[in-house]
Amino acid sequence: MPASSAPNAATYRTMTTRREFTYRYIYAAPRCDKPFLLFLHGFPSTSFDWRYQVTYFSARGYGLIVPDMLGYAGTDKPEDPKHYTAMSLARDMIDLVDGAKAKHVIAIGHDWGAATISRLALLHTDRFIGFAWLAVGLTKPDPTFEYYAFCAQLKRLTGSEVFGYWQTMDREATPDLYKEKVDALLTLLYPSDPSLWKTALCPFGGLDAYLAVGKVQPLPKWLSNEDYEHMKRMLLDGGFRAPTNYYRVMVRHLEYEQTLTVDVKNKKIDKLIFYGGALQDYVCLAQPAKMSLVGLSDDYTTHEFDTSHWLQIEKPDEFNTVLEKWITLVIEVSKVRSNVYLLA
Repeated sequence: MPASSAPNAATYRTMTTRREFTYRYIYAAPRCDKPFLLFLHGFPSTSFDWRYQVTYFSARGYGLIVPDMLGYAGTDKPEDPKHYTAMSLARDMIDLVDGAKAKHVIAIGHDWGAATISRLALLHTDRFIGFAWLAVGLTKPDPTFEYYAFCAQLKRLTGSEVFGYWQTMDREATPDLYKEKVDALLTLLYPSDPSLWKTALCPFGGLDAYLAVGKVQPLPKWLSNEDYEHMKRMLLDGGFRAPTNYYRVMVRHLEYEQTLTVDVKNKKIDKLIFYGGALQDYVCLAQPAKMSLVGLSDDYTTHEFDTSHWLQIEKPDEFNTVLEKWITLVIEVSKVRSNVYLLA
């Protein structure tokens, strides 16, 4: 498969949202009464991180909407971090779904994509028939959120710092640093040794110290040199300013005003939900993430993968099989609940 192409029957499309941002996304029309699957990536990724899922699910007749998220690859890259709140991104995703005329959609998100899934599940529940979170669990709009207090709470719960690297991501000088140290950064983020994250990402100052040394790690066996170079080229072409804005939103709490407009503290949804945890992910800890979704729905499925953060790339066969089993259940339950499905 050429690294730069959308595989099989999938093709690239573009669409401009109500916010006047143009998104590029992989599109495949559904066949045989299958639903659409909306796949949302995180940092430092693009739609290319779903390459194994695009190949697998398009071949089985599922419709696909797989965007380069705001700030990445073929999608617009506004520099102001205010545009990257999860609530705003969720509205963009609704625009993409509407533009594709997709009526029956399952939303699936990894990393920061899971944060957008949280907003879709809580604020746009009826637009979807199921929701899946990968690595990252449920995050709710919270006007009381404060980054350093959040980090302190996590340290009390886990016994160690977890999100110290967000502080580095927030700095204005970070994009230039990442460009200069791109191979050291990316071989850390896509690690051959996942335990490196314990010292290089989790503690405050860890990422600064790691990049100061600048060691380039070997690629993991699940990432080819061709794919790595393609991923690196897309990031360098677009720059790191826009992708790091997702972290600035959190550290600076730029979603604050939007969170005041909603109250989802005790919300429960009547949709099937899924959580896929990565047992060798030392930042997005599987157990707390799994527990975050307890109580959101009575129909909750979980699966733990013995992988690093990148479960959908590292073990695509296992991941695709597990996810499709859950998707099949979503379809069956949706048929029962609605009595009329897809062609109605």
